[in-house]
Amino acid sequence: MAAATFDATNQIPQGHQQHSRRVEYHYRVDFNTHGDGTGLAATESMAIGMLPAGYVHERLDPVLRTAEGTAATLDVGTEADVDCFGDGLNMNGTANARIALAGTEAATPGTYHHTATEIRVLTPSGAATLDDAIVDLTFVGYLRPTT
Repeated sequence: MAAATFDATNQIPQGHQQHSRRVEYHYRVDFNTHGDGTGLAATESMAIGMLPAGYVHERLDPVLRTAEGTAATLDVGTEADVDCFGDGLNMNGTANARIALAGTEAATPGTYHHTATEIRVLTPSGAATLDDAIVDLTFVGYLRPTT
């Protein structure tokens, strides 16, 4: 796959919590303002952050903060696999509620990222433009040495 349409890694509010080896990486994506500020149209992708080398994925906890207002979905993945963390997340659900993961999650628990891995969000082909939604994405896992 080509480079992300937008690189919002310096725009996205990020947080990080670590307890021993367990880690959580938090990203808040506001489709009103991130990227070029006009939303994310079908097949466009946006880089939102990096998972460090040695990250072992356990789960993605997506929470919809503001609904899109129209039927819309979002994929969360990497350059190599655009929907490996979240496939077809419903962006028009209940505000402040966890989004059920639709489809199958290719990044199964225990997936090891030996090198730093860019995280991307993508609006699937034929999907509505995301320009109002706000979503919190929390990646939960742990770190292992890369040597």
